[in-house]
Amino acid sequence: MQGPALAFSLSASNSRIAPPEKPIHLVNADSAASGVQCPGAYFRWDVGSIFKTYPFIIHDASSHHRPRYTLLSTDFVTSIIRVQSIQCSGFASLAGGCCDACRTVDSAVEVVEKWAQQSFGKKSIDRLNHAQLEAKLNALSRQLKAEQKHNYWTSLKVARKRETALTELFDLLSANNVPGLPRLLSTAKKEGWSARKTTQKSQLAIEGKYHARNYTEFDRDLAILIYELGGGAALYALNKAPTMLPSRFTIAEERRAQNLRITVGDVKMSDIMENIQILFRDAPASELGPVLHTISQDEISGDGRL
Repeated sequence: MQGPALAFSLSASNSRIAPPEKPIHLVNADSAASGVQCPGAYFRWDVGSIFKTYPFIIHDASSHHRPRYTLLSTDFVTSIIRVQSIQCSGFASLAGGCCDACRTVDSAVEVVEKWAQQSFGKKSIDRLNHAQLEAKLNALSRQLKAEQKHNYWTSLKVARKRETALTELFDLLSANNVPGLPRLLSTAKKEGWSARKTTQKSQLAIEGKYHARNYTEFDRDLAILIYELGGGAALYALNKAPTMLPSRFTIAEERRAQNLRITVGDVKMSDIMENIQILFRDAPASELGPVLHTISQDEISGDGRL
């Protein structure tokens, strides 16, 4: 690419860019007497429309790509720009010309022209012109639409896959009595099982190969009650049923903790003291010291066969 054309030949009559009425830089009287005011240098902008191709942002105070000249004015019809070197002395030795500093900014203008003709690529945004910013915006918009379309189809595929898995799980649960289903679902929620894994565990539970043993306090209390009232046979039956209550071995520890001594015949103080020890052995000590408790007793009939 050829360097920018220095437009010194433009006269004030045919140029739409008139020299400034006042000096750009203040100079002392001796310097002003030795020359005329420097109007800056004129260059033809051959990249394209100045509106769209000149990177005006580079002259912003916050830009990291500020050139070594200042843009004084532009003629959008003739594509002429008037610039002034940041080292301009403020006066020229010849009328119609410019100072030496402004005359040598052609290389800086040429660099800016190269910037304006390049693709936006990964360049900093504070050196792009309007056309480059527009091209970058269009490219990013196309990329965003493509990603949104890809994400849409990916999300739709995942949603359909999950729907199929949930349908399989619902069909399995609705057609079978899954042993210990509440505890199985509780475990699935706690451990974050997927619908497919929950279906697999439910199938294993139906086949008797998986037993959810996260028994609650209510399950254990109910099993103890069934065992005390109905005996081991009743508890065994409910352990094998879909309810899957805890087995006799599972509740053995709880039963020992609350295995009250039953008095047969006359009331025995030793039995009462033993029962008090069982019920209150884990109670925390009171800050008030010993306290009184009311003990009630009742008489029931029992079946010796149990």
